[in-house]
Amino acid sequence: MSALFSKYKAVRSMTRSLAKNLSAEDQMVQSCPEASPVKWHQAHTTWFFETFVLRPFLPDYKSFHEKFHWLFNSYYWERDGNDETGWCVFTLIGWQGLSTLLDTPVCHISFFEADAFARWRGCRLPDQALASGTFHSILHPTSGTATIYRAGDGNRVLRLTDFKTSNGPDVHVYMVAADDANDSTTVERAGFIDLGSMKGNLGDQNYAVGPDVDLTKYRAVSIWCKRFSVNFGTAPLVANQTISQK
Repeated sequence: MSALFSKYKAVRSMTRSLAKNLSAEDQMVQSCPEASPVKWHQAHTTWFFETFVLRPFLPDYKSFHEKFHWLFNSYYWERDGNDETGWCVFTLIGWQGLSTLLDTPVCHISFFEADAFARWRGCRLPDQALASGTFHSILHPTSGTATIYRAGDGNRVLRLTDFKTSNGPDVHVYMVAADDANDSTTVERAGFIDLGSMKGNLGDQNYAVGPDVDLTKYRAVSIWCKRFSVNFGTAPLVANQTISQK
């Protein structure tokens, strides 16, 4: 316990040193979406140390103020031995066991928090459609739907569904830096990223979309024959405006 207390004091001392020139009003400001205000860095550190170290392991520990346990808990979670999950959550109708809320939709959490919860539950996040479009024919009859998904693990994938085109030599799937490509020249002039060889001219298939592919720039999918430099067909993509595309 003494070692933990010494480490806590060192961390606390650094926090207070960093904040010493800030007024109470300054400490209310959130500097960026990814960081809490300074007041929470100080208050939540106190709550964490008290909740997970002092209360469970220090006999006859008495809080400085009982309200601080609730006030400084920015997550509004606490241990609950009566719930099967071991946790309870503070809601608008009071404290509730986490097991009663597992199927309740949540909002205002980051991808990393959602992913961590899904992994804890032995599940995965659903895929999110970032952009989609329907193929139209250029040189050869081409049909189906192209959709860019963000998978539950955060990676992106291009999924072709109900896909059909002509077979050919050395056919690839391109992401094209244009709104659409109604000919072969547009693909070559606009620029493209090669997602790899076409996996088949019939049926559903997936292609990895790397982190370097900016979907605000590459807005169309082309089925491209490299041997003859021709565009079999194109799917112009329409972005899902409710989700960040990059």
